[in-house]
Amino acid sequence: MVQRLRQRLSRHIQLERHALYPLLRAALGADPDRLSQLDGLEQQMRDQIPELTCFLHQAERDPQRLDLGAALHLYQQLRAQFMQEEKVVQPLFAQHVSLEAEEQQLRLFRKRLQASTTFQSSANSRRTKMEEWERQAVTRPLLSPERC
Repeated sequence: MVQRLRQRLSRHIQLERHALYPLLRAALGADPDRLSQLDGLEQQMRDQIPELTCFLHQAERDPQRLDLGAALHLYQQLRAQFMQEEKVVQPLFAQHVSLEAEEQQLRLFRKRLQASTTFQSSANSRRTKMEEWERQAVTRPLLSPERC
């Protein structure tokens, strides 16, 4: 369950960071208020990543000692973040970004994601490498001097 959470959050954050937010920024042009809102949402997510990373690493290392209080806290933070994104980002997208532009950006994102993985002859091997890359995208491995 923790690995599935890691993978889904990774996809969500990578899509926002590398596909959707740049597209929306370009569509908003020089509107400082809306760009500031977008920057704030991105910063909120970036601020949550270290705590989320630590939680996921601990949960994967020792699932029997999962801290349910920490899990609930992270769930509430992420839920609030996603609700805020729905309230701010989705209406901006609907108003300023065409469906065609969004689809094109998502195709480009997928191609970049595929290009960043090492392709081998087997399709199963490519899929495994893609999943591993996505899994690590949001919660990088802890460096040796770091502690949770």
